Amino acid sequence: MPYEPFSLKDVRAIFEASEGRGMIVGKPNVGHSGERHVSITNARLADRVRDYKQDGLALRTAFIDFKSQVEAAFAVLNDPVNAPALEHFFNRVRQNDPAYEMKNVWLTTPVKMRYGIGDGARTFPCHYFTLILRKEVSLPRQMHIVTFFGTMGPF
Repeated sequence: MPYEPFSLKDVRAIFEASEGRGMIVGKPNVGHSGERHVSITNARLADRVRDYKQDGLALRTAFIDFKSQVEAAFAVLNDPVNAPALEHFFNRVRQNDPAYEMKNVWLTTPVKMRYGIGDGARTFPCHYFTLILRKEVSLPRQMHIVTFFGTMGPF
């Protein structure tokens, strides 16, 4: 059964509810996606690139603001190319299943992102994104956005 398209209001509500998951009372209502991919400073973004200890390309991105993150997710969630993956999520993924990953999803219209480079960050257009979801029946559309960030695409 196909899922219903998302409104911008739906996506904002999902992000807002997802950001509050697992936070300690009295702490800011920012989850992983907001803390690491929106509210991070340019200096901390650069630190995250420098702190990368694995082989391969170290890349860290951040959205310009929350509005940009919501609008990019809105485009990803409503792109017909992503319908099969989202139908799988809605129809087959259950509440306690591992996180569901939509990796390197392409958007025709790029989103301006901050990229950690050197000792700071630079802004470039981004076409690829990764969206990681969990099924959470208490959230809007039963969707918890664990994280959402820009990538360099498949390598």
